[in-house]
Amino acid sequence: MLPLRGQLGRLSMHKSFERPRISLQVSGICARTELLRWLLEQRRITYVEEIYPSLEAGGRPKLTTADRAAQGMIAAVNLIDSRSRKTEKVYGATDSGEVFDAELLKTLWFKLGRAGLLLWMHFVSSAPRRSFSKLPAVESKLWSEARQSTKFAIRLLELEERRATEFNLDELKSAIESALDMADAILDRQGSSFLAGEVPGVPDVIFSAMASPLLLPEGCSTPFPLLETMPDELRQLIDQCRSRPCGKVGMETYRLIRPKRQEAMRDIREKTGFVGWLLRPPILRFGAKTLVRWAPRLQIGSRYIVSDWAGCAEVLDRDNDFLIGPINQKRIESVSGPFILGMDRSKELLEQRRHVYSALRSADRSALAPLAKSEADRLIDEAIAEQGRIDVVNGYARLIGARLASKLFGILGPTEQDLMRVARAIFHETFLNLSDDPEVRVRGIAAGKELRAWIEQEIRTRRAGDVSNNDNDVLGCLMRSTGADEDASRAMLAGLLVGAIDTTATAVANIAKVILDDPVLKQTMRGDLDDPLRLSGWCWEALRRRPHNPLLIRRAGPHAQLAGRPIKKDALVIVLTVGAMHDPMAFASPEMLRPDRPPDRYMHFGRGLHLCSGRDFNAVHIPTLVGGLLRRGLKSGSRIRMCGPFPDEFVVEFKKMN
Repeated sequence: MLPLRGQLGRLSMHKSFERPRISLQVSGICARTELLRWLLEQRRITYVEEIYPSLEAGGRPKLTTADRAAQGMIAAVNLIDSRSRKTEKVYGATDSGEVFDAELLKTLWFKLGRAGLLLWMHFVSSAPRRSFSKLPAVESKLWSEARQSTKFAIRLLELEERRATEFNLDELKSAIESALDMADAILDRQGSSFLAGEVPGVPDVIFSAMASPLLLPEGCSTPFPLLETMPDELRQLIDQCRSRPCGKVGMETYRLIRPKRQEAMRDIREKTGFVGWLLRPPILRFGAKTLVRWAPRLQIGSRYIVSDWAGCAEVLDRDNDFLIGPINQKRIESVSGPFILGMDRSKELLEQRRHVYSALRSADRSALAPLAKSEADRLIDEAIAEQGRIDVVNGYARLIGARLASKLFGILGPTEQDLMRVARAIFHETFLNLSDDPEVRVRGIAAGKELRAWIEQEIRTRRAGDVSNNDNDVLGCLMRSTGADEDASRAMLAGLLVGAIDTTATAVANIAKVILDDPVLKQTMRGDLDDPLRLSGWCWEALRRRPHNPLLIRRAGPHAQLAGRPIKKDALVIVLTVGAMHDPMAFASPEMLRPDRPPDRYMHFGRGLHLCSGRDFNAVHIPTLVGGLLRRGLKSGSRIRMCGPFPDEFVVEFKKMN
């Protein structure tokens, strides 16, 4: 069940929203278009809308993602449904037991959406100009635009159905009556306020969108003219539809849960300046390896670049001399509150570590591995059946990472897109905003407030004794561990949650890219798919070539020394872990990939006091998702398209399997 407006709100698409990754092509006024807009906006999935320039495909709407294209309303709804988490599915049982499926959607379109639209278009097209020529300018313009739009749309519908221009009005009215009677019968049989139960759900959304030309509801994305400007016969029909029980449900559904229409958006191409070019994995890896060989402890003014394994290990292990607080504390606390990755060694840090690791150990993780595998199999199988390719980032690893994180930590967010957006914005500001970009900071702080509100609401719900919540997730374990200290639980959960989603997505995309660039590695890894230990080893080796986090930063304390040499107080120390993992003193023959290297040599998830808390979480699920791609015959891939420091699109293709 999707949340009501009081929980989700009629929120506009503002700068905090991620760029659109979906294109919606539509034509003219159409109930199908209204439905697709509503489903996307309700899930906070941003999109670019385009108008069909011709009669292509009969004007059926087309939804296009990085890896798939869905032509027609049913196919587009199926695509949205396949990408949605369980609480946002389009198809399935309602609270009252009614099952909504594609056949019912098709029936509502032909009997209500299409028939109502044709009837509406008939009256609009045949209305004499003098009936609206003396109206106020705004209404006159709407009528004029409606006439132009309907003429085009009628031609599209004629092409789609291969029908003549004459419409049988009696047949249209009969079809509409049949659809409305069906909806009224469901309401009567259920005895509920809405088709979905006591609160409006997806069946109500679909019915309301299909009925929109006959209800002219406030909030509809199509700018219908005012009811009083309609021809008499059409106005009477609309009044009759509004007065029926199902018509009242449609109007109330719009009032309660129709989000505000998304503002016009465009897809922003990635910007790659000199710094972005310098940080490209091949360039960064080459530079780091060069430093390891010729200048492993390089000083440039008050900055030190440490690239050899021994030097990096020394900096990270000596946390009293090389401090993380001056780097992370201010940003982390301004976004989500005190967290161990912004604290130096202290009583407070040790106390928080005790709570965090106790909660992670106590949380029930038994369902995570099966969930990762089942979701990986489902998404890949559906993608192969459709187009034979998948977007590894936003069509696969990031989605699964969000679902696993929700299951483990106990926070859903209003929608899955909200959860992913907020986690990325916070992660960007707290750990990756090395240039102190003010826009990134504003977005991160705003996202922190959203996440704080979700966690606080969840804590209040659990304190009230809602038995539907799982007390064996990390939040439940933290609440038991910290007692009444809700601020501590909230800050710790926020710190744990934000890194889990994009770390998974980035690592999986980077590993897949390395595999596709090395045919021998791909073939060798396929032979080890049934050996979890070796598969994990291959993943960490591939990640050495393209690490998700190639460097860490510290500040030198007052008595800091490196290899016995003093380091100036407050000096910035850049720890090039990508260099350390190519140091031949720690990785024999570093150019070779070997899955049997000692695990303690890797620095993918940090080292010392500030090891990544979710390393065990990622150690299981990253190889699972990589293995899912390899099992299906990974064939080729596009370049990785970036969004700031994050991989945002990586489309891979699969071999045709016999």
